[in-house]
Amino acid sequence: MRKKIPKKKRFFSSDRPVWIIAEAGLNHNGDPAAARKLVDAAHAAGADAVKFQVFRPESLCSKESAHFALFSRLALNEDVWRDLARRAARKGIVFFASCFDRESVDLLNALGVPGFKIASGDLTHLPLIRYAASKKKFLIISTGMSLPAEIRAAVDTAKRGGASESVLLHCISHRPAKLEELNLRVIQWLERTFALPAGFSDHSEGLFAPVAAVCAGARVIEKHFTLDKDASGPDHRLSLDPEDFSEMVRMIRSTEVVLGEPQRRVYACEGERRTGSRRSLYAGKQIAKGKRLTRADIAILRPAKGILPGEFAKVVGKKARRTINAGEPLTWRDLDRSAQK
Repeated sequence: MRKKIPKKKRFFSSDRPVWIIAEAGLNHNGDPAAARKLVDAAHAAGADAVKFQVFRPESLCSKESAHFALFSRLALNEDVWRDLARRAARKGIVFFASCFDRESVDLLNALGVPGFKIASGDLTHLPLIRYAASKKKFLIISTGMSLPAEIRAAVDTAKRGGASESVLLHCISHRPAKLEELNLRVIQWLERTFALPAGFSDHSEGLFAPVAAVCAGARVIEKHFTLDKDASGPDHRLSLDPEDFSEMVRMIRSTEVVLGEPQRRVYACEGERRTGSRRSLYAGKQIAKGKRLTRADIAILRPAKGILPGEFAKVVGKKARRTINAGEPLTWRDLDRSAQK
């Protein structure tokens, strides 16, 4: 069951379920109809949010770049973004996007997004981070290809800029990333080092890594999402289709249940086992009234219906207040606690 996020509550606090982002990214291939289908499919698959990439090709890369033509073909216009934002709102799924320039920040802000994504490639684009943070919304910052000092500069810029909250995503900027390259322990390192929630932006294939990342402490999972893994385009191969994404969501939610809470206590399901499997002190033989107990008088047996074994030394030397039959559990009611050895 999808859990709604209260408007006034932080998105990434430790008491919230893992936030699962369907990274639609560029997988619409420039087709508004495909983008709409991605919103619908992400919602149906159980994602908490659907994320795209909003940019202007001329502000993203040089026109001489080999990627300029690709980005020009994949760019969507303002009317499409407005339509997608409304569609997501009707569905009840969070809509937001990676922003790559001030204009895309302004557009997304006008659409009412709750926050912005900063891609790994823009971790060092401090002016962009500062401007996005000035909107007083959350920032999700991917840390692929980065050094600790670069992450620190980005974090400090977001904080000084006014971001309502920030989260760092561990990311390996290689597509598709191999499992042995993922190094998921970085998730805990990010959280400890920068005192911020941390998550994982996955560029590997399959379902395993996102679920393992939850076990490693990820509070946010971002996974590429497509309608067709065989479609042409830069990210389809490492993306999950709706069926696989839904299975990933199910596995993550099950993993959260299995992980439980970081506190040891006696759980309700253990109650009977606690008594039946633990031991206590019993009369190993008949003990006459007034007799001082010796070690030979005491057996340590299941179930735990009497004095616990840790009190053994205190019981030795105490007088029996009544005749205790062999096999009876010893209780403090049966002993003169004032009697000395």
